[in-house]
Amino acid sequence: MQQFFIKYKEWLIVFLLIYLLGFFFQPVALLLTALLFPYFVYKKQEVYVLFFLFFILVLSDNYSMKFAAQIKPLLILLVAILVTLQKEVLKQGSLIKPFMFFFFVSLFSIHRSPVLITAFMKNLSYFLLFLSIPPLTIHVLKTKGRKVALDFISIGVVVLIIGFIYLIINPHFAFSHGGRFKGIFGNPNGLGIFSFLLFCFLTITKKHLGVKIDKWQNIIYLVIILMSLFYSKSRGAMAATLIFVMSQSLSKISIVLPLIIVPLLGVYLDFILNMALLILEQMGLGKVFRVDGKESIEKASGRAVAWHFAWIEIQKNFYFGKGWAYDEYWIYGPIQKKIKHVKPSRRSTQFIFNTLAKYGISWSNGFCNRTYCNS
Repeated sequence: MQQFFIKYKEWLIVFLLIYLLGFFFQPVALLLTALLFPYFVYKKQEVYVLFFLFFILVLSDNYSMKFAAQIKPLLILLVAILVTLQKEVLKQGSLIKPFMFFFFVSLFSIHRSPVLITAFMKNLSYFLLFLSIPPLTIHVLKTKGRKVALDFISIGVVVLIIGFIYLIINPHFAFSHGGRFKGIFGNPNGLGIFSFLLFCFLTITKKHLGVKIDKWQNIIYLVIILMSLFYSKSRGAMAATLIFVMSQSLSKISIVLPLIIVPLLGVYLDFILNMALLILEQMGLGKVFRVDGKESIEKASGRAVAWHFAWIEIQKNFYFGKGWAYDEYWIYGPIQKKIKHVKPSRRSTQFIFNTLAKYGISWSNGFCNRTYCNS
């Protein structure tokens, strides 16, 4: 990791400067980002472009970093222009064709949206991301070497370390949602998902990209990632990590085993969950994994209430939904009076409910098929 700091020390200083300005002088942070990012694009410094965009996307998850959310669409547009102007990069392969049906239905759903402009802009942003980021990443790995993947992981670890620094300096900022650790993210689940994906990326980089990582560097990275995952208390991220590790282990024995066992897990999910919850309670880990008390799955601080009303809304838009951002509009608008006692952090219908409510069964089917067929 020392080599990473030496190699990217200037960029890391800029990273820290923009982050601090985001707290105290957001207009300056916005201006600095608006000047530096186009410069990297103009100079075709693809590695810095990807690093910078990654950094801004992380900050945009934090509600207090409004400047990041404001400038994010512009950065995505600039990356798309950079890629489309270089045919050799674009040929590396985008995700537009596999997700064509997904975007077609999403575009069709926009005309029913009560927030038309927001829905259109979100749809455009995701289209440009799917168009530009995959080929640009492949191009960078081919031209700069696969070790760049390890640099991406190092940036992710730096993000997690900053979160732990806040844990020491300002614990009030680092925690939310009843004492769950969130680091620099907007909520603990964001930290949990980030940690899970970083864990997967680290595993893939070592095993499939063949990048050699120093023994102690690997241990330090794993400890930081798993500690962040644990303290976020994100049940979904923890379960996903466990399934990922199991799949990796089983695939060493036989590539067919994960294909057999994962569907079986789905069939016997209720039984497995009940047994797991019982074991955790017996081990005294109920509070850590939020399986008892007010944070339990059954009570979930009102989540069950939100699910009930979400399912009613989904049935009204079963085949075609109402586009991007409709779930946010609905949960904070028309249904607000009925679920006003539900905490904002729990006004969520989770992935499948969000997807169905936004786009209906058609888009959800197209998205899920493309996601799992290409994973």
